[in-house]
Amino acid sequence: MESRPRDDKGKFIESSPFGKKLIAVRLFKSDQEKFFSQSEKLGISPTELARKAITEWLNEKEQPTKTA
Repeated sequence: MESRPRDDKGKFIESSPFGKKLIAVRLFKSDQEKFFSQSEKLGISPTELARKAITEWLNEKEQPTKTA
């Protein structure tokens, strides 16, 4: 396991790509089983699936809307 570089006071030099706030969400019972099933199918943790879903949704919202 490679360690992250630290300064002379022992603090990490490179920061984590993650924010400092932890966000929790409760899923409806009807969605919870489907969510965990998808996580397992994709071979990723439920946390990673939630992060991916939120990131994709936010990126979609940033796209300019098409006009007919």
